[in-house]
Amino acid sequence: MALSICTRLTGRLGSCFVPHRCAGRLVVLEGAPGAGKTTAIHRVSAMFGAIMVPQLDHTVEQETIRQEDLQEWYVLAELKRQDSIRAKLAKSSAVVQDRNIISTAAFAYASAKRHGEGRHFASVLTMILRDTSGLLVRPDVLVLMTVDPAVGLLRRRESGDDPRLEMWRDASFLKDHAAFYARFVHALAADVIVTVDTTALTPDDTALTIARIVRSPNPGEIGETAHSRPIGPDDNYGGC
Repeated sequence: MALSICTRLTGRLGSCFVPHRCAGRLVVLEGAPGAGKTTAIHRVSAMFGAIMVPQLDHTVEQETIRQEDLQEWYVLAELKRQDSIRAKLAKSSAVVQDRNIISTAAFAYASAKRHGEGRHFASVLTMILRDTSGLLVRPDVLVLMTVDPAVGLLRRRESGDDPRLEMWRDASFLKDHAAFYARFVHALAADVIVTVDTTALTPDDTALTIARIVRSPNPGEIGETAHSRPIGPDDNYGGC
């Protein structure tokens, strides 16, 4: 599969999301395994009552899901929780979500690089675009949490996290996974995209940084880099 086709499909991922008119702010944490997303989201929720949307976890049904069907499961699961996310945004000033459909694309990208299966990456992108276009809640803020792959790998080994996925313990896989976000950041959908490198941060420092982003009126001023994605006059809205 030509790289240009995959690049073109990835560039359309923003079409999967529509802005919301809810009172709350949706902040999505994305990025590398071992960067501290899940720990941060729990601590931020405890700090000031932000409503948490946990990471989807297929292992609840791992006996009935084949490995080749994982991406489809995550797409369907993401669609099913959109009404719940809107309901949370309607009653809270801040909702913090652990990953969204972009993670499925990043995982497929790293897997394709690992196994040389460009066609598989393209098929996953096609499925995401076909099944979720205009149906997902667009984040107000997307936080890309990065970490040195060796540090992230060490953290995961120390925590004993995700023993079911051997590839998450592969440093080269983690590098390719991180490369997806760096390469396609301009295709990601959010009003503001902020990058935070947690390599040298403690879990408390990471949580405090995320808390500042969640509560700040100008989240783009926090973190290493920020990209603005203002909503256009022709954008459709997804209600609340």
